Amino acid sequence: MKSWSVSRALCLLFLVVILLSGCSSINKARTLYTNGENEDALTMALDYLHSDQEESIRIDAINLVGQIGMENNGQFREKAGMALMPLLDDQASFVRTSVIKNLGILEYLPASQKLIEISLTADEDTLEEIGVTIGGIGPKAIDILIREYLTEKYPPKQAIYKKVILLTGSDAVKKLEEMSE
Repeated sequence: MKSWSVSRALCLLFLVVILLSGCSSINKARTLYTNGENEDALTMALDYLHSDQEESIRIDAINLVGQIGMENNGQFREKAGMALMPLLDDQASFVRTSVIKNLGILEYLPASQKLIEISLTADEDTLEEIGVTIGGIGPKAIDILIREYLTEKYPPKQAIYKKVILLTGSDAVKKLEEMSE
């Protein structure tokens, strides 16, 4: 009976060490970023995007990748955006939402088409984030969205695209009116 308690305690200690090691590594990456060592911080953060870490550590890594991507006039924007794109298919909704937000911060135009596709099956919160993100990416992303809306013949898809257009802001609504005339 006593050996079972010892092995149980060791097992719990092992789990705590594993959880804390992931957190401390993200903190180390954040410290590197704070000290201006952006490339090393980005490399370290990228290691946590696709790992089996808990969701909060992955979200911290996603946010750090987004921040680093915007440093030095977007020196790492392309690398950060490319690394985040596969996570748009992640099973965890908070991870996907964080990725969508950070792609908007990065103004990562190559994400536009995928975001539009995702909007067709997105929940309300994700749909709102997609609208904000496409608006943040800029006029070219808005043009892609409006073209999808104008060429779509299936009314339910059109309704979703229109909702996303409205969520992007007044510039998109004006552009839609211009293009519809």
